[in-house]
Amino acid sequence: AMAALQSGAGMGAYAASKFALEGLTVTLRMELEGSGIQVSLIEPGPITSRFTANALAHLKGTIDLENSPHAEDYKRQLARLEAKGAI
Repeated sequence: AMAALQSGAGMGAYAASKFALEGLTVTLRMELEGSGIQVSLIEPGPITSRFTANALAHLKGTIDLENSPHAEDYKRQLARLEAKGAI
């Protein structure tokens, strides 16, 4: 996965999970060599979903964005997402 090779700010957990799957796949191939078991990793690439929109709707419905001690961070992240066209 490209995220495992070239990540960006805010993508650490995603990149780590992608690389973990690739590392596990390579390791299993080595460990199972000669056993007749073949190991494959299918990486389908980007998909279109409403994940971000649904998560933001949940966030706005459950968190007091104005009075939270993290209000400034929330506002900064929402502005970043709006600038990217994610919301």
